[in-house]
Amino acid sequence: VTQAARLLGLVAAILLVATTPPALAVTVLVAALAPWSLARLLFGRAAAPPVRVRRGPEAPPVGGPVAAPPPPPPATIPEEDAAWDPAPVAVVEAPALARPAPEPGRDAVAPAVGPFGADPAADVAHLVPATALVQAASTALEGGGGAILAVIRVDGLAGIAEHLGATGGGILFTETSGRLAEALPDAALLAWMGDETFAALVPVADTVTDRGAGAARADVDDVLGALGHGLAAPFAAEMIVEGRAISMEDAIHVEATALQGEMLPDLVQWASTAPGG
Repeated sequence: VTQAARLLGLVAAILLVATTPPALAVTVLVAALAPWSLARLLFGRAAAPPVRVRRGPEAPPVGGPVAAPPPPPPATIPEEDAAWDPAPVAVVEAPALARPAPEPGRDAVAPAVGPFGADPAADVAHLVPATALVQAASTALEGGGGAILAVIRVDGLAGIAEHLGATGGGILFTETSGRLAEALPDAALLAWMGDETFAALVPVADTVTDRGAGAARADVDDVLGALGHGLAAPFAAEMIVEGRAISMEDAIHVEATALQGEMLPDLVQWASTAPGG
């Protein structure tokens, strides 16, 4: 289209304009530029010469097999360097660091430290292991002697111990368990069952005597009535731990009942999970 417009424009210019050399030169220049401008005006970018794009190798179809690139040619060693053959370097492995053997009588893994320390009941003389309390309960049932099992919960004991730290928590634990032991009869056993809970086994004398079951029931009732008030009484005075006054008067909760045979399996299972066994 561009070439045709240029040719028609040149013919029209020759026919319409005088053919003197200067006029002919101007006419040829105008005829050469005008058709391209006219073609751009009529046809837009379609009149521009096509742009040839050099295409690369065709991509493989989607999902089709992909050919692996050819392996690189083997490296060649120049002849002047082929005679040089360095001696292999010996690699010496460093000896592995041996772990120090644990000291005799000491565990390889440090015990976990809780709010009351690593083992708060280990050095407390007024506490017995939970398994010892279970054994005493079994003996009392087999021998026919009566006993009372008291479950003592000290609300907030662990939370206060966490604020005091391991040392202060251990002091708080020893002071609390000591006050509970002082409030129990001399023959009673006190064990820590974990967290904020203690268990006490209180024997009852003359449960099976010539006085009859009525008198024995009265002995049990008397002990049950005295336990609730007696265990909370020592906490009326505040405890001083590392210069801090701590009141536990309203934190003592006691659930006491006469020991029975069907209670023993649950007590055994409870003691198996208690700290220190």
